[in-house]
Amino acid sequence: MRSRRPSLARRLALSFVIATSVVALAALVITMVAMDATYSGVMYASRAVAEDLRRTSEGSLAISPSGPTAELRSRSPGLWALAVDDHGAQLQLGDPPASAARFLEATPRTLTRASGIDFRVGEGTRTAQARLIRTQTPAGPVRLVVGGVSSQAVTPLAWLRTVRGVSLFAALLVLAVLGIALGLLLAPLVLNGLRPLAKAAAAIDGSDPGRRLPEQSVVVELLPMVRAFNGALDRLEQELERRARFMSDVAHELRTPLAVLSLKIEDLAAGPANAEVRQSVARLTNMVGQMLDAERVRASPTSRQPLDLVALARTATADIAPLAYSAGYELAFTADAERVAVEGDPAAITRALTNLLSNAIAHAGGSGTIQVHVGADATVDVQDSGPGVPEEERERIFEPFHRVRWDRDGCGLGLHLVREIMRLHGGDVLLLPGPPPGACFRLQFGAVRAA
Repeated sequence: MRSRRPSLARRLALSFVIATSVVALAALVITMVAMDATYSGVMYASRAVAEDLRRTSEGSLAISPSGPTAELRSRSPGLWALAVDDHGAQLQLGDPPASAARFLEATPRTLTRASGIDFRVGEGTRTAQARLIRTQTPAGPVRLVVGGVSSQAVTPLAWLRTVRGVSLFAALLVLAVLGIALGLLLAPLVLNGLRPLAKAAAAIDGSDPGRRLPEQSVVVELLPMVRAFNGALDRLEQELERRARFMSDVAHELRTPLAVLSLKIEDLAAGPANAEVRQSVARLTNMVGQMLDAERVRASPTSRQPLDLVALARTATADIAPLAYSAGYELAFTADAERVAVEGDPAAITRALTNLLSNAIAHAGGSGTIQVHVGADATVDVQDSGPGVPEEERERIFEPFHRVRWDRDGCGLGLHLVREIMRLHGGDVLLLPGPPPGACFRLQFGAVRAA
């Protein structure tokens, strides 16, 4: 069974319910304390007596000997009660004052259950409160008057019995349900404040290593996490900068020895061994050049100017045509429009196109047609008819120094350099899905400008 992930929304809702329950319980306790000074004793006594009231076989009224009334009399021996049913049957418990009997006799039988009357039968004592009610009992409807009990004789648990089935418990139930509903409703509203932060985090990628999560609109509770995340990004950027500088320094240091080595090789006599050495030195020189190109693209700010993508792609295709023809390919160029306007660095975009065309020349098998197509949606597709790219290599080919075949010239930096250039322009390079033969790479720019 899958474990459910922790949910901040559920925790907020639960916290709201708990807070509502605590408030309700506090209100209940405050009510109990407030009633302690008034009529909580006789309220409980009247309900206890009404609950224990029974009718004997002779039709008279009696009190159950084992109910809450007996328990209450053990704590408050002065408890008294008078009860009269609609047929005139009476019950007397304890020693009720004569004024209470007269008050009960003067009360009309039309008294409703909602018309309970609280009054006093004496002065200066804690048991002077009395209560007159009409209520339904196991013996039928009766008029009942009770008194002689102090509120101190009623325990909190016993007092709860006085509100059993009354609107207070219904109110508490409604309050709890309302708390759950409000918690479930308010939790998503509270969490809406996290959406801008999540959106900002999703926008962080390699095209802008200096981008960080904003701190000005973050709630106080999340600020430490945001600062820790930004700190981790700072350390990661510093590490990437250190590695990039190292690669750049290595490339710069290799340029001079490679140039000297190339001159020395030219002085050697021609032969199979020397040709292999020349090829290896040329490959190494090309790798160093691409490493320096990658560093320039990364370190130099990309100049943005209006460009005609159709004209730029047509020129790059024409420049590489001699190399393609000599390698055995045909070149074709098409465009959806006469002009597609974008913004970017013309030299960098030309380098990206040239690298894609060179990649097709190197890996398309030495025959067929290389198709260059400029779309009206600011895309450039380079399609060849070669063996294509294996499925397991479709993402790895953009990694630096990765090559599908090591028996080819190149060092595995060409496609990586294309991706770096495109991401600096707010776009990307994609290997479009599709089975062989052939592979189709797409340069995808941002929004198209009006031509």
